[in-house]
Amino acid sequence: MMTKNRKNTNDPSIPEETEKQQCRQAEEPSDHNHHHHDHQNTFSLPLVDVDVLDHAVIGTVKCRIPGQYEEARAMLTEAMQKTAGDVESSGGLIGHIKAYVREECRTCMISITEAGDMQKKEDESPSLYVDNAAIVFGISGTELENILKRNFAAWL
Repeated sequence: MMTKNRKNTNDPSIPEETEKQQCRQAEEPSDHNHHHHDHQNTFSLPLVDVDVLDHAVIGTVKCRIPGQYEEARAMLTEAMQKTAGDVESSGGLIGHIKAYVREECRTCMISITEAGDMQKKEDESPSLYVDNAAIVFGISGTELENILKRNFAAWL
């Protein structure tokens, strides 16, 4: 499990300069300043990640669902509904469960290793790229991770 807890900036074991930097980062507008890392698509699909921020448990799923848009969207909606039901039946409270989906249809990879030598690989397999987040309260990070892995298992 990839559970992370936010650092307490009043921790005496943190050097003063680091503490000042954390305070400056916390003051900067950011939609996620609980941990800092390179965001240049260093993850590989599929991905399930769980963070703990204050009392919120935040689970993220990034995956691809194969199929035509309407069919894949219906499968995603079902997985999200099952996730909501499992969180509530585990005694948790749903803050928000959201997904951003993008249809991917035709792709082409073109490779040239020397002049006149070109290779193309085309693919017309329709799929949806899914970026899903579940913000919940009252259950552990491990519990949310298990729920997400169970409900998104077909695409992980």
